[in-house]
Amino acid sequence: MAHGDFVRTATSLLPRAVVAGLVYAVLAVLSDLYFYSDPARFLAFWLPAGFTLALLLRTSMRTWPAWVVTIFVTESLIQLLLHGRPAGLSLAWALADSVEPLLGASLLRAVLRRPVTLSHPREVLALVGLGALVPAMVSGLIAGAAANWWMAPDVPFLAWWTSWWLGDALGVVLVGPVFLTAFPLPRIHVRRRVELAVLLVLLAVLSLYVFSIPSMPGTHGQLTIGFIVLYAAFGFFVWAALRFGVLGVSTATGVLALIAGWNAGRGRGPFQLSSATPHEALLATQALLAVLSSLSLMLAAALRERRRVERGQRLLADASAILAESLDDKALARVARRVVPELADACVLSLRHGGPRELVPVGVAGAKEALEGLLPARAAEKPRAMAAAVGTGAHREGVQLTLPLDAQGYIVGQLALHRTRPGRAFEREDRALAEELARRCSLMIERAQLHDQLAGAVRHAQESLAQLDTVLQTALIGFAFFDSELKCLRANDAFLNLLGLGEARPEERQATELCSDLVPLLRRTLQLGEPVTERELERHSFGEERYVLVSAFPLRSAVGTAPFGAGVLVYDITDRKRVEGVHTRLLREARTAIRARDEFLTLAAHELKTPLTPLAIRMEALASRLRSDHPSEARTLEGLRAHVRRLQRLIEHLLEAAQVDTGQLSIRLAPVPLHALVRSIASSFPRLGASHLLDLETGDGEAWVLGDRLRLEEVLLTLLENAVKYSPEGGTLRVTLDVAGDEVQVSVADPGVGIPPEQRAHVFDRYFRGSNTPVQSYGGLGLGLYLCRNILESHGGRIWVESEMGRGSTFTFALPVLRASRVTERREPAAEHWAS
Repeated sequence: MAHGDFVRTATSLLPRAVVAGLVYAVLAVLSDLYFYSDPARFLAFWLPAGFTLALLLRTSMRTWPAWVVTIFVTESLIQLLLHGRPAGLSLAWALADSVEPLLGASLLRAVLRRPVTLSHPREVLALVGLGALVPAMVSGLIAGAAANWWMAPDVPFLAWWTSWWLGDALGVVLVGPVFLTAFPLPRIHVRRRVELAVLLVLLAVLSLYVFSIPSMPGTHGQLTIGFIVLYAAFGFFVWAALRFGVLGVSTATGVLALIAGWNAGRGRGPFQLSSATPHEALLATQALLAVLSSLSLMLAAALRERRRVERGQRLLADASAILAESLDDKALARVARRVVPELADACVLSLRHGGPRELVPVGVAGAKEALEGLLPARAAEKPRAMAAAVGTGAHREGVQLTLPLDAQGYIVGQLALHRTRPGRAFEREDRALAEELARRCSLMIERAQLHDQLAGAVRHAQESLAQLDTVLQTALIGFAFFDSELKCLRANDAFLNLLGLGEARPEERQATELCSDLVPLLRRTLQLGEPVTERELERHSFGEERYVLVSAFPLRSAVGTAPFGAGVLVYDITDRKRVEGVHTRLLREARTAIRARDEFLTLAAHELKTPLTPLAIRMEALASRLRSDHPSEARTLEGLRAHVRRLQRLIEHLLEAAQVDTGQLSIRLAPVPLHALVRSIASSFPRLGASHLLDLETGDGEAWVLGDRLRLEEVLLTLLENAVKYSPEGGTLRVTLDVAGDEVQVSVADPGVGIPPEQRAHVFDRYFRGSNTPVQSYGGLGLGLYLCRNILESHGGRIWVESEMGRGSTFTFALPVLRASRVTERREPAAEHWAS
């Protein structure tokens, strides 16, 4: 400690230091006056030794220098002024009396690491060993050497050392427990006070009798009786330990020590034998007092620890019983009332609602002044009120202990305890007891939460079962469940109605009794462990034949793999079967009608084609004769010939469509030079008029395909005729041919009206006509593109269209290349134009 800090501390402690010095002086004077042995020239015990050690143990370490200085100054003044001893001896004894409590308190603090309350046997052992024997042994070296040098050189150093050692150690053992446990004074009932007074009076009478025996000839028998009575004193110490604890033992020891020390200093007592020196008699008295005091303190501490453990176990048992009785906040309130005053003077159990600072007290017990600061309304102002670790802190004139209530790693509340009496701190055992109590409260809260969750889950399950039961009973589909022995567990009304079972309850009945047709289905489902679906059954229900569709599925538990039963679904398909019968009849009739239509069209086409062929030949002969002699009649005849050719084309389309439907379309495959075919058709196409131009782009080389030349010509002519038909006058038709990989593609583009997007997928259907092209203007049966698609597919090719409304269409077909010569990428230098 720095010099300035020491001065400030000493100044603030000056009034208490004066009081401590006066108490020290009083105890020292009493020791010198009443417990000094003239024959032995030594003290029986040094009372200030126990007071100074208790003073350091009950105060903060930062105040120790002030107390050590007080002890040193007081002892020096007593030796110099009161006894008139030499300065060197006075200072040496003052140094020894100052070092002794400082060493003892340091050892006890370092080893025990807790306040010394003598509530455990190990604390009594530490007080006797580390607080009394070891420090007195060290101080005895200093004091014995100084006494042998300045006071009595004729007395051996060992006698000085042993007398100092035992006297100071006995002073610590006799006086130290009184100052460590008597303040603040415990609350004792009036009857207990009377009992304690009786105990002390009896012990004083016994002690006066034993230690008043004079040491003279003729007292041998009296000494023997005194020793016998002295052993009876042990019963009084056991009485004190059992009924009054450490404080009672300390008081009883003090009474015995005062009487024994007073008489021992005057040569009386059972140890003053004729053969013993005064020094030996004094040592025997000191040893008796030390052993008796140590054993009594050990007994009192052990009893106190056992009682505390029993009270703690009883408190936990009662709290567990309270928490087990109910799962609401009333249980926590009862626990709080049980804790006070057993474990603390005030107890508040709070639960968290919302945020970590929103604590609601559910259990409050204790006096009003003790509860101040414990309630969450004020505790919430502290930012670490809900710390996960154990929290303790000073609270006005007491000590507070705060513990969190942890349920599955989630802080759900806190337990706050408060002890108002100064010095009654929460020891390690108290904290362990409080932690166990907090853990059990947390388990109760967690159990309550789980109970609420379970109740909610049960309620939800019941609601779900009720909904499922409603669905099963009102569903139009039949449901039934069977166990592994094919015994019916449950079935709804629809199941009974569909199978014609009436209102008979099917539960506990075998599947063979309900419907024998279900047995193979259920057994197969149980054997395979997989669903077996859509087995059609015919049942006689309510006077009519009905058809049902039956499916079975295995029933498994959440953890099991083998099915423990099977479920059955029954669905009425009578109406569907009737509709299917109607559909089948209508389809058969439609197919018959289509076949009759196709036969009629084929027959009509043949019948129409028969007279048209000679008519066309005859008109060709007439036209050749009229061209030179009658040009005007030749032109009229040419128009009639065009109508005849158009009629022939329509008839051919009808015949070919009929052949496609019957699979009789003839295809004669042979190698065909496609480039030459396209050039030939394009150059001789008769439908191009003066207002239509043709742009042909085929490139160099030749691409061969395996196909029917006449059929491929028919495809190309159909595409060109459509391009002319749907193109405005003055429009340019573009025909391109290109080899792309293993196929050759031919495109015919026109600047016509285009095809609507929603109709492009139906362009190649039979009898399709675009809705944006009136029949009167364009004519046709809608069979040309249908025949083109079938012809190209017969060649292993394909055809598609790309169109844009108002800007024309592009029809492209592709065929596999049979043999392709090198085709240069160079296009024809200029487009060729034909006009007829």
